[in-house]
Amino acid sequence: MQLLLLSDELGNVIGEATVEECHTGNGKRHLAFVVAIFNNKNEVLIQKRAKDKRFPFYWEFPASHLFKNESWEEAMTMSGNYTFVLIPFSNPELSIPYNPGLTEVVTAS
Repeated sequence: MQLLLLSDELGNVIGEATVEECHTGNGKRHLAFVVAIFNNKNEVLIQKRAKDKRFPFYWEFPASHLFKNESWEEAMTMSGNYTFVLIPFSNPELSIPYNPGLTEVVTAS
């Protein structure tokens, strides 16, 4: 069972919970991130959520979670010839910023 890191409004880790616990009912604030992926034509990648996910068929930027015992770098593994804008969030569904000072643009080769 993978555990997510619960956080306060400033992104400080305050506990752990399962993915199901974080995404059930009103949910629980947890560390996660979204990734904006641009190609050399300035086109951005968006994806349509699966029918069995929360908010089915919504369009979104790719996103994931920071799991227990995982670094941000491990969570945001990069490959391909893209420029990544890394924007960590404590809860992307509520658009609560984790730490805007961590936003950066990284070009992967």
